[in-house]
Amino acid sequence: MPDQPDSAAERLASCVVPLLQEACDYAQRHGIAVELSVSPGEACLTLTTPGGSHLESLRVALGPDAEHALIEKSYEDGELLSQTVSVHGLSPTVIETELAGFFQRAAALPLGYLKPRHPAGF
Repeated sequence: MPDQPDSAAERLASCVVPLLQEACDYAQRHGIAVELSVSPGEACLTLTTPGGSHLESLRVALGPDAEHALIEKSYEDGELLSQTVSVHGLSPTVIETELAGFFQRAAALPLGYLKPRHPAGF
């Protein structure tokens, strides 16, 4: 079994950021203007219009206690969905579920590469 990250920052860097980068690359290959920005304690995917206006974003940010993280999805229509999870709950399945829902709603893009990783109904 692989080593588990020791700190919240390590979990963000080792689990969350690679999955966001993978989704970003996939979306870009499918013509979606999306960027990933990473700063200490935070990673954010932002979809933009060709003119550069912000449309939607998915952000994962560590809480001040480093025990919790905020997963926040912001959509063009003004809706903001957020949930707080335990840092130890930032698993690939959780992040991929959030990414799948986000890209489906924000860009009508199913993340087809996730299908082999998850059982039917994902």
